[in-house]
Amino acid sequence: NNYAVNPGQVHPVSATKDPSNPAIIHLVYSQPFASDQIYSLNIINVADIAGNVMNSAEISFSWHQAKSFDILINEIMADPTPPVNLPESEYVELYNRSAFAMDLKNWSITLGTTKKIIPQFVLPAGGYVILTNTGSKPLLTPYGPVIDFSSFAITNGSGSITLKDNNGRIIHAVSYSDSWFQSSYKKDGGWSLEMVDPMNPCSEGANWMVCSNEMGGTPGKVNSVNAPNPDNISPSISRVGVNDATHITVWFSETVDSTNIKNAANYTIDNGIGNPGMVSSQSPDFKSAYLTLSSQLVTGVVYTLTSTNSILDCAGNPLLTGTSARFAIPLIAVANDLVINELLYDPPTGCVDFVEVFNRSAKVLDMKELVLSNYDTLSQVITDYNEISKEPFLILPGEYLVLSTDSTSIKKFYKTTNPKAFINMSGFPSMNNDLGVVAITNKSGLLIDVVAYNSSMQYPLLTNLDGVSLERINPERPSKDITNWHSASEAVGYATPGYKNSQFGMAVTNENEIILSPDIFSPDNDGYNDNLTIAYSFGVAGNNATVTIYDATGRLIRNLINHELCGTSGAFSWDGITNDRTKALIGRYIVFVEIFSMDGKVKHYKKSAVLGGKL
Repeated sequence: NNYAVNPGQVHPVSATKDPSNPAIIHLVYSQPFASDQIYSLNIINVADIAGNVMNSAEISFSWHQAKSFDILINEIMADPTPPVNLPESEYVELYNRSAFAMDLKNWSITLGTTKKIIPQFVLPAGGYVILTNTGSKPLLTPYGPVIDFSSFAITNGSGSITLKDNNGRIIHAVSYSDSWFQSSYKKDGGWSLEMVDPMNPCSEGANWMVCSNEMGGTPGKVNSVNAPNPDNISPSISRVGVNDATHITVWFSETVDSTNIKNAANYTIDNGIGNPGMVSSQSPDFKSAYLTLSSQLVTGVVYTLTSTNSILDCAGNPLLTGTSARFAIPLIAVANDLVINELLYDPPTGCVDFVEVFNRSAKVLDMKELVLSNYDTLSQVITDYNEISKEPFLILPGEYLVLSTDSTSIKKFYKTTNPKAFINMSGFPSMNNDLGVVAITNKSGLLIDVVAYNSSMQYPLLTNLDGVSLERINPERPSKDITNWHSASEAVGYATPGYKNSQFGMAVTNENEIILSPDIFSPDNDGYNDNLTIAYSFGVAGNNATVTIYDATGRLIRNLINHELCGTSGAFSWDGITNDRTKALIGRYIVFVEIFSMDGKVKHYKKSAVLGGKL
């Protein structure tokens, strides 16, 4: 009765002396205290062992249940070698961004798959603590409070770090990458990665930068890159993958609320499926959800999943209203269902190689079942085998996907109208700057498409090929047709990752066997009518074609095609380049086509075209 908590004048059910310190009394109340509410404890009639009764006293207190992002993984020194001006020690810094001091006893920090239990340590509001190994503790203690472990190894390059409270709830998780350094020399060691804005903890690489302090890191104090960096962008559905006929996975563009992501009412699927029966979230980043459907998907039906704006990101931004994604049970890919559509094999400094693929079929395909590799055309074997995706990753008819090891760097150098059309691969086939062979196969080795490229296929008047992609002109024409490839236009920044090629040109044929288009072409690499398309349609196979270009006076300009076997229909392209690798002059040209049939007959066609340009 000597202890009363207000509001409510509530007395404890027991008051017990601490067995080791008689100046401490443990009070137990029958009802839990509300988190973050200010209470007052009134104390009366307490006497010391000499019988002296204390004056009545009142003291305020509150109880705080740790919430997501109260304490943050704020700085990561994964590779301290070679050291800059800090000790050669790996460390992780935690920051308490809440208004409450918190005891970290029995919390855990997981580095990759290695879990460490944190001993008792009270981290004050606004305070920092450094986590490291026992040997590094005396080296880092001058910089701030240190919690040490017998071993503490942080993976270089990329990895994951997860902080959980004593009840196993995820407080913060970071999946870091050395691409966040944005500086090649600092990536080599001695510099830490720092969070920019603690109020924006889920924006991944967009909210992390390499330390700018001359020490190489800022353990125990405010980060050198600290600055406002609010998240004002709403999350969206990135894609849907099909696991089987009754299970799908939904990926979001960023981390979302761990509670709302599991609410089945937030998802609707058309064509009679409705809401899923059950939803589980994928921790620790909460960027995907696993949906168990109430009825089976039907092969051949394309479904649309729509989510409500009740799903929020870490900053409280709601999901874009009506955001949706299409999906279907994928079918098996066969040759030419998917074609290599664009190649960047000589990227600018700071960027990476990429291969763009295009689904020219009527099927929904799963990139998880396919492989990107080099291909030995002589022995006809796959070399440098690289799995494209470990998770289901659908590509629908008419869609593009860009394969690389670092999509972020590609988006920095090139415009893309479709930022969702990127797959980050763990490995990538070698792509030499002069020539090479790249192939898409299934996991059994069946060729889906193969392209042998070389630098001579680029527009010959370009003085520098660094950062210039090689684009396919027509996805319906053969990959081995070297006239079906051209340098990406300067107007689009020399590459079009994830959307229609700047040099795209469909072959147009009608009742005439040979058709030229457009009427006027201008090979200036601006992405508009850069090529003359010579389309043919014979109705029967087995013809051979020779195509020769003459100027208006009859002088030979270009031997374009020499006795090439034709299909029933197809096309060739002329980029306005002469036999001596110079640009042809403005004027009218004669396209002379000879067709040799299997029965020995020869057909001759003379068509005219105009090469235009600026005077």
